[in-house]
This record gives sequence, structure tokens and C-alpha cells, in this order.
Amino acid sequence: MNKTFIIGTGNLSSTLQKRIVNSKIYSAKKFLKNIDSINKRKKNIIINSFYSSTKLKTITSYEIFVKKTLSEIAKILDLLNCNNVDKIIYTSSASVYGLNDKITNLEDENNRYIYSAFKLSAELLIKNFCKKKKINFIICRVFNIYGGKDKFSLIHKLKKIANNNKKIIIYNSGKSIRDFIYIDNVVTIYSLILKKKITSGLYDVGTGKGIKIIDLIRELNLKKVNLVYKKLPTSEISTSVANNKNLFRQIKKIKFNKIKIFLNSRKING
Repeated sequence: MNKTFIIGTGNLSSTLQKRIVNSKIYSAKKFLKNIDSINKRKKNIIINSFYSSTKLKTITSYEIFVKKTLSEIAKILDLLNCNNVDKIIYTSSASVYGLNDKITNLEDENNRYIYSAFKLSAELLIKNFCKKKKINFIICRVFNIYGGKDKFSLIHKLKKIANNNKKIIIYNSGKSIRDFIYIDNVVTIYSLILKKKITSGLYDVGTGKGIKIIDLIRELNLKKVNLVYKKLPTSEISTSVANNKNLFRQIKKIKFNKIKIFLNSRKING
């Protein structure tokens, strides 16, 4: 059985390790430190390593940002013994769909465009590498994950507001439609990808169903005093929903957790 090495120590990585048999989790730095012994193993690799989303609003070092988004991934690819690699899964983001001609606008509130652009660059880097080395690669553009040890998602923030009576900024009057997927569902999909023969390529990982932000607010019965409505200096995608049909042609369709059940649970995480 191939060993699965998970690179990255965040919420998704820790949840994957609990569910995937014969797996081990590493930071990118530790993976590189142990590369000689890792190269001797037959393996699958899941790359989740990237600049922390929780630090995105305040990038204090662009050198560190580039290191954590591209440089570490490039170094890992350079040092891999490709003969022992069966499959590489890269966790990208649905945020890349927001890259359009507006990226030339000088405004980049919360550094969203630079984050998305580097995610796209990492996708292209892995695709280029794997095609040349004839390695099966799956790029997962994951939509909005919630649950587990999450402390970043909008779902977490809204539930926290409901519990501590603080304020939250809502853009586009809450009319934006987004696809939210529970972390256990993402892990199930990744597990199936590891088990199945999947055609190399790019796949959306989401429920395929959207929900308006304002409907989440209503479900939680948030008070008006908790909400600060703000207009973005640049336009954002009004609807961002996964097209998971191609994914489910490759793996069996799964049953998704219902977000309303999670919203109405007492736990902020979970």
C-alpha cells in the first residue's frame, strides 16, 4: 500500500490524517528535511501547504509570502524521486475564479487577488511538473470549507458573532451566493480520489449548491447591530458555486452535510 504524505499542518491536513490509513503529516520544511527517506517510499502526496489565510489581511513580509506559496512547493518538486510517486493532489481554491480583468485594478482589499494569483501559479507549476514527469495529478479547487478546527471561514465568523455579540463586515448587502462544504465531505472526496483511478486535471470540490450570505445571517438570527454593510472597491463574483459533475463522473457521488444543521448546532467548530 502506498503511503500518503500530507504537506501542510492546517485544518484540512489534520482531518485528512485522521481519516486516511497509512498517512503522515508534515510541514513543508519538515518534509524537505526528511526528503531522502521519503523518496525511498512508494507514495501519494497531498499538498495543502500555502500562506496562512488567517494572516492574509496583513502580509508583513512578501519574501515569506512567496516562500510559503510557491518557493517551498517548487523545492519539493525539484527534490522528489518521481519514480516512487503515484499521485499528487494539490489543494487550490475557488478564489481563482475571481481573477479577471479587474485584477489590474490597484485596489486589492485584504490581499485577495494576490492570494488567488499565487494559487493559480501553484496550479500551473504542479501541472507543468507532473505532465513532464508523467505523474497523475489532481488539482482540487476547493470551495468554502467549514467545520473541524476552522477559525477562518465566514461560517465560523458568523457563528462566533452570534455567540459574542461583536460586529462583522458584510459585502454586497449579503446578496452574494457561495458554495459551502463541510470538511468531512472534502476528506471523503480526497479519500475516494486516492483510491480511484482519476484522470489528471482540475476538479471543483464543492456541493454544487449555493446559498446567499443574507440567508445564513437570517438562519442565525443575527441582529442588525452586529452587521456592518460595506461596498468593495472592486466588484466580486456574485455567484460562486462548484461544478462537481466532472468530479462525480470519476468517483461515486457522496451525500453532503446540510449547512443549516451545522448553523443551528451549539458548537462554533466541529
